[in-house]
Amino acid sequence: MVGNRRFLAGRTLQLTVRGLALVHLVVQLLVFLPNHWKRTDRYRDVTYLYTAAQRVRSGQPLYRPWPEYGPHVHTEMGPPYTYDRHPYPPPLASVLAPFSALPFTSFARLWYFPVLAGFWGFAWTLARMAGRASGWSTLTAGLLLGIFPGTYRALSLGQIDPILWALFGLALVLPAWRGAAFALSAAVKLYAGWPLLFAIGRERSRAFVPAAVVALGAVVVSGFMMGLDGFYSWGRHMLPVISQGTFNTDNVSLSFAGLRIARSLGWDYVPGPLPVPARIYLGLMGIAAPITAGWLARKSQPEFQYAWVGAAAVLFAPLCWSSYLPLLLVLPALGLGVFLESRNAGASGVTPENIPLQLLP
Repeated sequence: MVGNRRFLAGRTLQLTVRGLALVHLVVQLLVFLPNHWKRTDRYRDVTYLYTAAQRVRSGQPLYRPWPEYGPHVHTEMGPPYTYDRHPYPPPLASVLAPFSALPFTSFARLWYFPVLAGFWGFAWTLARMAGRASGWSTLTAGLLLGIFPGTYRALSLGQIDPILWALFGLALVLPAWRGAAFALSAAVKLYAGWPLLFAIGRERSRAFVPAAVVALGAVVVSGFMMGLDGFYSWGRHMLPVISQGTFNTDNVSLSFAGLRIARSLGWDYVPGPLPVPARIYLGLMGIAAPITAGWLARKSQPEFQYAWVGAAAVLFAPLCWSSYLPLLLVLPALGLGVFLESRNAGASGVTPENIPLQLLP
């Protein structure tokens, strides 16, 4: 009797979750996508992608001096300031440049397709990490991803992040694609460079060769579209910007939290460029965190080490918007995969010592 009740309860829970997962998919396709298809406003992140692509296509400089930037800018000027500033390295704008010949509305509409593909690609990788790479498990992972803080904000604004989540997930579940996926992501946001370095150190040529091919392709495309001096201009004008962070409340960076605490304790921050000691502090935290995470997880399986390194790089970067946080779902997904494998191994009479996966040493 008790066994039957447990079976019925489990079956009911399973059907409920599957029903909610289907509802989420229907709402995304029949409500979210049509509503965003109708949008004509430019108050979203896809605007600066379009603007940057237009500048590259027309031969205008993509990066310009911004000496007055400081962590106060996001809070005082608001989001529109980013619409004529491109914080990413040259490859992304170079790849998007041909598509900027389209009207903005058409560009924005088309952009939601790769963004949603990234969403579901990441959901599939999460399901696979958990050992359940089926259609239903992908839908369930999509449901959990959809209710996670920051996810639909990234989708609604048309941010690049869902595509980067998918690349990070692919790097963890497909070893043959690891170097290339990490390199593609690092060509847009630097945090993926940390797990890539650990992957090269651990897997040598298997990670280095595809990463080098991607890097070479990025340089060639960027050089053809805007010249190789674009990388120098980005490093000179934009790297000092993103390395300062922001006091905007949506910046959940753990390293920048130290500056918030210092300010609350009486540090008299004058709006403007961040003082050199504060910049050094942020730089050291951004370097020490992923290195420490990698060292602590050095004896774990590669996927776990890279996941911890990536998570630390994201959380301790000077700028960590809440829309970056869904990337952290790889950690519980990998943990669930280990748990289920352990349980299945135990049911098969295999001792825990024979299970190759471990979260930490």
